Amino acid sequence: MWMVGELENLICLATYANEFLNGPKGAKPKELCPKNSAFDFVYFIRFLDMKGRTARSRSVTISKGTAGWFKYLRRKGVEHLRIAIVNWNDSRPYLPDRVSVAFASCGNWVLVSEGPEGSKVWVPEWESYEPKSKRDHQIWAIDMKGFKSGIVPLKNKGPTISQAKDALEEALKHISSYDKRRRWGWSKGWFSKALAILRSDRPNLSILKDIVPKGWGSKEARRLLVAADRSWVFGGMCSWNDVNMGKGRSKRDYVRVSNALYKAMTDAIVTAANEVQ
Repeated sequence: MWMVGELENLICLATYANEFLNGPKGAKPKELCPKNSAFDFVYFIRFLDMKGRTARSRSVTISKGTAGWFKYLRRKGVEHLRIAIVNWNDSRPYLPDRVSVAFASCGNWVLVSEGPEGSKVWVPEWESYEPKSKRDHQIWAIDMKGFKSGIVPLKNKGPTISQAKDALEEALKHISSYDKRRRWGWSKGWFSKALAILRSDRPNLSILKDIVPKGWGSKEARRLLVAADRSWVFGGMCSWNDVNMGKGRSKRDYVRVSNALYKAMTDAIVTAANEVQ
């Protein structure tokens, strides 16, 4: 997928967890790391129950691996897991979310588990891991830190799938129009293809691979997720963030259409992944 690996990883965790939590009681939980493609570059993932309000608070290890965590969620009576957007970076225009996302552990997404004991927010922390050999590509270690609800500020729940689709389509049209005026060529390779997916009755969904469970989601949710993924142009060098935006009105227009696409795109991804079946 084109989107940043940290968000892809959360989609995988949320959709497989919900499949297990809503499945037969005797079902075996899946161990996703390292077999699932969302964990191709991950050496291990660990789930921690945080006893304080900060990332350095005392913690208790719940599980090393996803299977044990899925069992923990079921024991706690968790009924649903969703992706949420964190509300802590909006007031930093010098490093907006669409720029900071290029750096490890700077994405503004978390998982939220909901059950009879209340909500818990799971914050991913990615750190580089020294591989066993030079050929080993699994260079990341993930700690999923679970905090009590209320400690991490979250945005309100997002739009419906229909609303997210309309907002993404509108944002893509505006940024495509801006790109064509500047003659950069991004529209042909990215924005027009994302629009085509949104408007297709039979979009190619092969890019999802094993990121979501087989048979997951409605046709509308799958199409929205793939279209949003194809809209992902934000990163570091040689990405949309790295173009020469110019000055004055051109720069203002660039910031406006870029921020609008990033918001519509991430809203669409989160809305699609959170669909309750």
